[in-house]
Amino acid sequence: MIKARVSKAASTYLALALMAIAASAAPLKPVEPGGSQDRQAQVTLPTFRPAPTETKEPERFSEETRPLPEKEAPPPKAASACQQQLQKIAIFEQATQPPASDEACQIPDPVILKATKPPYAVSFTDNLLLDCPFAVRTTQFVRDTAQALAIHHVGSAMTKINSGEGFVCRRRNNAKTGKISEHGFGNAMDWTSVEFVAGKPMQIRDAKTMAPDEADFFNNLRTSACGYFTTVLGPGSDAAHATHLHLDLGRSDKKNPYRICE
Repeated sequence: MIKARVSKAASTYLALALMAIAASAAPLKPVEPGGSQDRQAQVTLPTFRPAPTETKEPERFSEETRPLPEKEAPPPKAASACQQQLQKIAIFEQATQPPASDEACQIPDPVILKATKPPYAVSFTDNLLLDCPFAVRTTQFVRDTAQALAIHHVGSAMTKINSGEGFVCRRRNNAKTGKISEHGFGNAMDWTSVEFVAGKPMQIRDAKTMAPDEADFFNNLRTSACGYFTTVLGPGSDAAHATHLHLDLGRSDKKNPYRICE
């Protein structure tokens, strides 16, 4: 009786042991999504979002404050026939019609004469505003005659001719009444002094007060100018021209042309 009970207890123990071994060898069940174990295993990562960009409204202008478009520089004018001739012998710039106190003061073909071209280039006073035909005649006189006279009598080439303004809107001899001066048309020039490669500048004055070589140069210069210009006035002509040499292409009547050489 006792043996039967022991055998029964031993078999029960053996059955439980076999069940434990079988349970330890069984495969693990997968964790179901959403389960408690799955929630513990998940790691929440931070979400990165770009910073919001500021939207700038377009700038608005009223009619009063609206900026004006930039003006383009006007294209250069085509060179006149006179300017094409001047380009061969001189350095110059095209110019615009200058403002004037009298509407009668007008330059038909304004240019700024800077210098004669080499050889023996001669520069002029800054901003010398002239009518193109007068600039051509002045350049021809300086290149073809005056420079040769300087080298012959003074022994040195000219480098610069100083003068007053070419264009000046005024009446003759600065009078309050009377005809408009040729300066008012850019058709005249007043030489005040001449500079040379070597030696001192020669101031325009009475030749009697000059050194012999300067006097010879000035007297011949003045006489030769009469072949290029219709009006030549200098020291000795009158008090208004005591310290400069006035040259112009006076607008004389074609039927009754005149020439003043004093």
